[in-house]
Parts: sequence; C-alpha cells; structure tokens
Amino acid sequence: MVWQVNSTDFYPLIVGLGVALGYDAMFGFAIIAVGEFVGFMGATLNPYSVGIARTISGVELYSGTGYRAICFVIFMAISIIYVMVYGRKIKKNPGASVVFGEKNIHAFDRDELNEYSFTLKRWSGSSGCSCSAGCSYAGFDQMGMDFRSFVACSFLCL
Repeated sequence: MVWQVNSTDFYPLIVGLGVALGYDAMFGFAIIAVGEFVGFMGATLNPYSVGIARTISGVELYSGTGYRAICFVIFMAISIIYVMVYGRKIKKNPGASVVFGEKNIHAFDRDELNEYSFTLKRWSGSSGCSCSAGCSYAGFDQMGMDFRSFVACSFLCL
C-alpha cells in the first residue's frame, strides 16, 4: 500500500491514544486508515492520483474536480459516521470489539498516567520537533529554501 507512507508514523500515536481513551486498538487504527484511504480514493487535487493519471490518459487536467469533491464529502461523511458508531459501540461494550481478547501492545496501567511528569528532557524533545516544523514552514514556504538547507536547519533544531 504505497499511499500509507505519509501517515505510517502516526499509527502508534493514535492507536495508543485510542486505547488510553478507553477504546480498542482498531478504533485508533480506523481513525487514520479510513481517513487516509477515503482521502486517497476521493482525491480532488492530488498531483499523483489525479494530475499525472489524467495527463497520461489525455483527459483535461483537473476536469471533474467538482464531482470528485462531492464524492469526497459523501464518502468522508459516511466514514466518519462509521468510525464514530464503532467507537460508541466499543465504549458501551468492550466485548464487541473486533480485537477483543487479543494481546494489545498498547495496553497500560491507568495509574501510570498519574506518575508521568514533563521533564526538561521531554520538553527539549518536543521543542526540537516544534522548531523543526517551524523551519519547514518558514524555509520552504517563506524563504524558498532547498532541501539541503532544510535538513541542515532541522539538525540545528534537534
């Protein structure tokens, strides 16, 4: 699944968040996967799945964007409702989960949350990520920075 490359890093984060909120691992997975798959399927302006494909096929570039936008909104609404209904079902009855009884690597003791402290080490890690994201926005969008300069700036932030 080639289109999953952009969001692979978020799966552990959101699955863990779903488990921490009292849902199952499949709920956290569905939040990302369903949104990602519907976004790819109903792409309106994606330069790869729409732009290149339409150019190769000889069809006018980005023609039919309105229709694809309507399809995207409908498919996304259906998907959001599906994930919300599944989440509500799991919240009421954890035994209804499709992964009920399976070993969950994201499970944890809720008392561990009370013991968590935001130390200087954790603060410096998150501020480095924020600085890197800021460099990405400012460098690429505002200053016309090339990729090498961006990488150098990101390493300085970390």
